[in-house]
Amino acid sequence: NATFDTEIEPDEVHEHSIGCAYAERDATVAHGSKNFIFTNPYDYPIKLEAYSYKAVVFVNIYKAE
Repeated sequence: NATFDTEIEPDEVHEHSIGCAYAERDATVAHGSKNFIFTNPYDYPIKLEAYSYKAVVFVNIYKAE
C-alpha cells in the first residue's frame, strides 16, 4: 500500500492465501521464502522506513540523499 500512489511497480508479490481485510492491496513477506520485490523507477535512490505503533504499521518512502 505504501507504493500505491507512486510509480513503483512490483516485480514479485505473494498474495495472502486467506485474503486481507485491513488493506486495499497487500503482500505476504516470509523471511527466507517470500518477498515483496520491486524495481526503483526513479533516477535517484529511495529509502523505505517502516515502523509500528499500537498494532498499526506505518511505511514512509523518501528520496534518499
